[in-house]
This record gives sequence, C-alpha cells and structure tokens, in this order.
Amino acid sequence: KKEKVKKTGKEEQPEEPSEFKGKVICGICGSSYNRQERKERTGKINITWSCARRIQTKELCENDIIKESQLEQAFIIMWNKLSSHCDDILVPLVNELEQLKATPMIQKQLEQLDKRIQEQKKQREILNHLASGEMIDSAFYMEQQNIINKNLKEYLKAKEQCLHKSRQRKELTQTKELIKRLKKGPQYLEAYDKTLFQVIVKQIIVNPNELVFQLKNGLQLTERREKA
Repeated sequence: KKEKVKKTGKEEQPEEPSEFKGKVICGICGSSYNRQERKERTGKINITWSCARRIQTKELCENDIIKESQLEQAFIIMWNKLSSHCDDILVPLVNELEQLKATPMIQKQLEQLDKRIQEQKKQREILNHLASGEMIDSAFYMEQQNIINKNLKEYLKAKEQCLHKSRQRKELTQTKELIKRLKKGPQYLEAYDKTLFQVIVKQIIVNPNELVFQLKNGLQLTERREKA
C-alpha cells in the first residue's frame, strides 16, 4: 500500500498518521477501527472510522461506522465536563491514591519474590526428575509437591499485590499530570484540539450507543454516541 504524501512547496512529505490510529477500539469484537476516506460529489473528503472486522463483512461485526467529526465532538464534550468537574472528580482520586501509593521498596520486593518463585519452580523440576527416575517414593513426592505448590501460590499472590501497588503509584503520577494539564489548558474547549487528545486519551471504546474514553491515568468517561 502506497504511503500518502502531501506537498509543501517543492518537497513531498509523508502525511502525518492520525492521532486516532490504534486508539479507536470496537466494543463488540475488540478489533481496531480503521480510517476510511470517501470523496463526495462536492469534492469534500468525508473521513469515517470502521471496525476492521466489519470492513471485511457485516456478518463478522454489527458495530456501525463513526465519523471522525463525531469522535472529535465527543472529545470536546468530555474535556469540558472533566475540566468543569476537575476538583470534584480528580482531586479526591489523588487524595485516595496518596494514601494507597506504593513504598520505595516495591521494586526490591518484586525482585525478591521473582527469585523465590524461580527457586520453587527449580525445586519442582528436580522433584519431577527424581520421581521419573523412581528415586523417591510417591508419598514423599506428593508431600513435597504440595509444599512447593503452596509456596508458589503464596509468592504469586504477594507479587500481584506488589504489582497492584506499583500500578497505583503510576496512576497517581498520571492523575496529577492530568490535573496539571486541565488547569493549564482551556477551561472550555470550543474547537477540537489534537494535542490535548494525544496527551490525555489512551483509547476510545466504541459501543453501539456510547463512546468510552479511557484516559492515561486509568479513568473511564462515557459519552453518548451520536448516530452517523
């Protein structure tokens, strides 16, 4: 597929990829939405986004196409709501995360747990090798296997708790960044701003009747989907 180019004087440069590329996801089948251009009789270019499976055949997915202008308008509405309710939504979230945030020792704890998990897996390999060579009896094998499984379960649970705390710390940093961006940016957005979208939105889930904006700090905000 040839790359589109746009002319700037005598030079030709590749067209910038859309900020929506890879970020618009079908809420029905999970596929990415792809950009499509159609030229109207008037010469105007109509840009829409369609589910990749729907493009193949309507039988694969029933989610409709959505105009790019609808995505932009939904972002404007979402930004304005978030901007006007920043202190009500985000500040309490920061306070809550501050109390839950991980300690600086989190990375060291994860490394120790990974080491213990690998040790238990190695012990299990040795045990299986001894059992296959009939060097240990079945009663001893079962006893040791149960101990290893119990330890592994305990260590894996502790690791998940550490990872959860680590995610909370990341979420806290990103929420603070989002508040800073909202305070710095326009309180009321009148026209779509590509840069603001790129900075705060991770992806958009397209459902038949709504659009779910997943922000980079983990927050999800839903807007009604206007029909094309």
